[in-house]
Amino acid sequence: MCARQTEILTEKKPAEKTSCGSLLHEGPSAVLPNASAAVSLESSAEAGRYVVVNRDVPAGKILMAEKPYCAVLKLEVGGTHCTHCFHQLVDKAAVPCRWCSGVAFCGPRCRDLALATYHRWECKFFNLLRGSGMSLNCYLALRIITQHGLHFFKKLRHRLQEPPQLPSASSPHRPNDYLSLYHLVGLEEHRTPSDHFKRTLMSAFLLKVLQRAHFFGKWDEDANKPDADLSEDELLIGSLLLRHLQILQFNAHELSGMAFGDTKENFKKTKSVYLGLAVYPTVSFSNHSCYPAVGRYFDGNKMVIVNLRPLKTGEVLYENYGPVFTHNKLLERQRKLSSRYWFK
Repeated sequence: MCARQTEILTEKKPAEKTSCGSLLHEGPSAVLPNASAAVSLESSAEAGRYVVVNRDVPAGKILMAEKPYCAVLKLEVGGTHCTHCFHQLVDKAAVPCRWCSGVAFCGPRCRDLALATYHRWECKFFNLLRGSGMSLNCYLALRIITQHGLHFFKKLRHRLQEPPQLPSASSPHRPNDYLSLYHLVGLEEHRTPSDHFKRTLMSAFLLKVLQRAHFFGKWDEDANKPDADLSEDELLIGSLLLRHLQILQFNAHELSGMAFGDTKENFKKTKSVYLGLAVYPTVSFSNHSCYPAVGRYFDGNKMVIVNLRPLKTGEVLYENYGPVFTHNKLLERQRKLSSRYWFK
C-alpha cells in the first residue's frame, strides 16, 4: 500500500462508518443522524444531555443504529472473531496479520484497514498489551489514538478548547467527528487524587508504548532517561489518553454477539457472548434506568436500539447500564451503579 493511501486511511474514518439511517423508524433525525426522526435531544442541569421521543412510538421500532466510533475486540475471542468488524469466523478461513499471530480477520479488506491504521502501531506490542493485565477501557483509550495517527490530532489541537455545543437543526450532531467523543462527560472535576494518579500512570504506560512503536517518529534512547522532557506532540497525545480513560468509564458500551455452533444453521448451540468494548457517541446520550425503555442488539459491531414497549410523546429513552430490576435487588443495583457510574 503506497504512503499516500496509508496517510488517507490514517487520518480519516474508514468508509464503512456511515449513517445507518435506512434502518431507522420514520427515517433519520435532522439533528441526530444515527437516531430516528422520532427522537429528540434535550438537556438539563440535573440529567445533562439525554434523548426523548417526540411522538408516540409503537413497540419494536428501531430508534438508533450506529457504528462505533472506536471498538476493541476482547482478547479471548481474537481467534474466533474478526478483529476489525467483529463478525464470527464461521464457514471461512481466517486471514492473519502479516507480522503477528495475535489477531485474525474475516478477509483481506478488514486486514488491510487494520494494518493501515491501528494495528500498524499495536502489532509489535500486542503481547505486551495483552500481558499487562490492563482493562479493555485502557485498550480502547489507546485504539482511539492509533486508529487515526499523530497528524490527525495535531490538526485538531487548536479545536480542543472549543466549548461543546448542543446539536441543532442548523448544526447537527456529527458522530464520526472526534470532538463528539472528546466532549462526552468525564467528570474529571469530581475525581480523587488517587483516581487521577492511577489514570495518569496508565496514560504514561500507553504513551511509552506509542513512543516505542515510533508513533512520534524514530525512537531516541535519550528520551528514555528519567529527566527527559516530553515533546509537544507527546504531551498532546498523553493528555488525550488521559481524557479517553476518563470519558470511557461512563460512556463505553459492552459489545456482544451470537456465537454459532459449527455452522450458522446450527442454532441449537447458539449463545450470546461478550465480544468487546466500544464507544457510540449517539447512544451515549441515553441515560440509565433499571426498567429500560429500549433494548439493544448487534450486527458485527453496529449497535441497534429498539424500544421494548410503546412510548408516549416526551418519554425519556432510557437504556440499561447493566443492573436490571428483574435480576438484581435494589441494594445490589445501587452498589454497582455507584462504583462504576457514580450515581444510584
